[in-house]
Amino acid sequence: IKDYATEFCHLFEQVCKAAEVDLADDEANRSLYSFGNDLRKFLEIFLYYRFPDREFDLGTLELFFENPVKAALINRIVNEFSHLIGRVERGGAPVDVPELVSAAQCVLEALRRDQVQYNSLVRSIGRVPETI
Repeated sequence: IKDYATEFCHLFEQVCKAAEVDLADDEANRSLYSFGNDLRKFLEIFLYYRFPDREFDLGTLELFFENPVKAALINRIVNEFSHLIGRVERGGAPVDVPELVSAAQCVLEALRRDQVQYNSLVRSIGRVPETI
């Protein structure tokens, strides 16, 4: 967190790192331990500023992702892996790495629809932005 201007930038970096996880790399897989919580915090901040008149819920996720299946996947991850809402037993189960990687990729795909903002986020974490 000390490397960035805000926690939001740090959280965006965590989403990027999760999207790039090599499923065969155990060390990279360990980086996903706190991903559910990081993803929830990132989306709460981002979506509050994107839709300040809405709660952080499935409806808002559907509005942002423009896809009810992707929204449901993200909603389940931010609830189960962040606060264990609905599935307390999930806390003792192994992390489903492919599902988390897929969720991170869905978030980046949705963010890319606003290429200017996406590239600004990318630059905020010291990476080279995509060509617009």
